Amino acid sequence: MDLLIFALILLGVIVLIMFLQFVNAGREDRLYLQKLNSGFGSRDRTSYDRDRIASARGFYERHRSASALDDISWSDLSMDEIFAEADNTESDAGCQMLYHMLRNPLTDRDEIERRRNLIDFWRSESSIRNSILVYLHHTGRLSRGSVYDLLDSCRSLEKKSFRGYIFRIVLLVMTIILMFFQQGIGTVLFVLVFISNVYVYYRDRTAVLPHLKLFSYICSLIGSSSDICRIIDRSDNEILKRESERIKETLNSLSAVNRTGRLALSSEQGGNPFAVIFNILGIFVYADLIRFWKLRDRILEQENDIDRLIELTGSVDAMISAAAYIESFKGRLCRPVFDPDTGGSIRIRGVYHPLVTDAVPNDVDADRSILLTGANASGKSTFLRSIALGALFAQTFGYTCASGYQAPLISLVSAMSINDDVCGGDSYYMAEIKAVKRMMDMYLSDMEDKNRSRLLHVCFIDELLNGTNTEERIAACTQILKKMDSQGMRVMAATHDIELTGLLAGQYDNYHFEEDLSEGDVRFSYLLKTGPSKSRNAIKLLDRLGFDKELTEKAVDMVNRHVNDGIWADPS
Repeated sequence: MDLLIFALILLGVIVLIMFLQFVNAGREDRLYLQKLNSGFGSRDRTSYDRDRIASARGFYERHRSASALDDISWSDLSMDEIFAEADNTESDAGCQMLYHMLRNPLTDRDEIERRRNLIDFWRSESSIRNSILVYLHHTGRLSRGSVYDLLDSCRSLEKKSFRGYIFRIVLLVMTIILMFFQQGIGTVLFVLVFISNVYVYYRDRTAVLPHLKLFSYICSLIGSSSDICRIIDRSDNEILKRESERIKETLNSLSAVNRTGRLALSSEQGGNPFAVIFNILGIFVYADLIRFWKLRDRILEQENDIDRLIELTGSVDAMISAAAYIESFKGRLCRPVFDPDTGGSIRIRGVYHPLVTDAVPNDVDADRSILLTGANASGKSTFLRSIALGALFAQTFGYTCASGYQAPLISLVSAMSINDDVCGGDSYYMAEIKAVKRMMDMYLSDMEDKNRSRLLHVCFIDELLNGTNTEERIAACTQILKKMDSQGMRVMAATHDIELTGLLAGQYDNYHFEEDLSEGDVRFSYLLKTGPSKSRNAIKLLDRLGFDKELTEKAVDMVNRHVNDGIWADPS
C-alpha cells in the first residue's frame, strides 16, 4: 500500500511539473508574439552575432553555382553588413537560405515577381506570419557551426562497436544476480561496475554530444515544418500552398528519421520528467548511445532529404526576414521595371546606398559605359556601390533603394576594394589585374551560356591599376576599358586619371562629383554631375589642412610645368 501511495504521489508531481511547463510555454509564446508585433520592420537591434555570417554559408557552399555573386563582389559591396541588417531569421535553416538568396540574384522576371508577391504577403499577413515565426522560434539555432558543418563532422566519426557496451551490461546484470547469493561482495562489485559503466557512458556521450544537438535540431525542424504546413494550409495563398505540398512530401520521406530521433534524443529533452526518468534508467544499458549510432546512420542515408527540408522550410523563414527588412525602409523603395532589351539603358532616379545614414540620392542615365571622376571622399565609390546594390536588391527582393528603376536584367561583378595577398605572394598590382581578368573571363563564360548571355553584364571598377606607375596605368587602363566595352560589357568605372576622360570619350559617358573648398573648409555635395571633373584640388587640400605653404606652391609649379611642357621637374 505504501508503495502504491508513493507511486501515485510521484505521478502527481510529474503531472504537475508538466502542467506548469505547459503554462509557462504558453506564457513565453504570448510574450514572444508581443515582441513580434512591435518589432516587425524595426532596425532597433542593438547587436548582431557576427559568427552567424560564417555559419550561414553552409547551404550556399553546397549549392554554389557559377552564376552566383562571387567572393570579391560580395566583399566589395559590403554584403556581410547587408546580410547582418537583413537577417531577422528565427532558425538556422532560415539563416542559410537568406544568405543563399543574397548570393544568387534572380534572372527571371516571373520569379522576381513571384518573390515580391510573397514578400508583400508576409508584410501584410501578420497573424499567419507570427504563428509561423513562433514555430520557427521553437526550432531555434545551433550554437556553433552550421548544420552542414556538423553533418560533415558526423560523417567522419568512426563507427562505434556495441560489443563493449553489451559486455558491461551483462557484467552489471551478473553483479545484481550475485547480490541475491553473496550480498556483501555482490553489492561491492555492483557499485564498482556501476561507477565504471557511468564513467564510460558520460565519456562516450561527451564525444557525441555536438552531434546529439544536431540531431535534436533536425528533429525540431521536422516538427516545426509540419506545424508550418498546417498553418499555411489555412491561408489562401496558392504559391505558399504549393510550397506546403513540397514540404509535406519531404516530411514523408523523413518520417523514419523523425520516429527514430524522438526516441534516440529523449536524453536531450530535459524538460520532460518522464524523459529524465527514462534517461536515468537508460544509463544502465547505454540506451541513447546505441540509438545515437542507429540515428546517425539513418540521417546520413537521408542527407539529401534533410538538405531539401532546410531549403523549403528555411525559405519560408528567409522570405519573412526579407519582408521585415523591406518594411524597415518605411516606403523609401520602388518596384523595378525590367527592360527586355539587354543592350538597353539603365535609368535610375533617386538611388541611394542602403547602409549610409541620410544618403544623398542621385539620378543616372547609362546608355553606355560610364567613367566617373572627382576627388577622394567626394562620393564616387559610394555611388558605384549604390548602383550595384540597386541592381542586386531589384533582382533579389523585387524592390530597390531608389525612387525609380528601369533597366535590363543584370549580371554584376566588381573590382573595387582589391588588397594585396601577402600569403599568396601577390602584390597589389598583381591582385588588381587578376581581379580584372576574372571579370573578362566570367563574361566570356556567360556568353557561352544561353540563359546568362541574355543578361546585361555590368562591371563596377574603382581606381583601376592604382598599384603601378602613372604612364603605364593610363595606357593599360585605356586599353582594358576599351576592350571590355567593345566586347559588350557595360562598365562603370571611377578614376583619378582625368586623362582617361579624353582617351575614352568615344565609348564612355563622363560623370563627376565636386568638392567645395570655399570658406577655408572642405565640403562635398555628393551630387552627381555630367561631364568630366575639371578641378585639381589635391594640392589645395594640403593647403587647407595646414601643410607648409612653400611645399604646396612648389607642388603647384610642378603640376603646371608638366601640363604645359610635358615634363616633371623639381623647382627647388
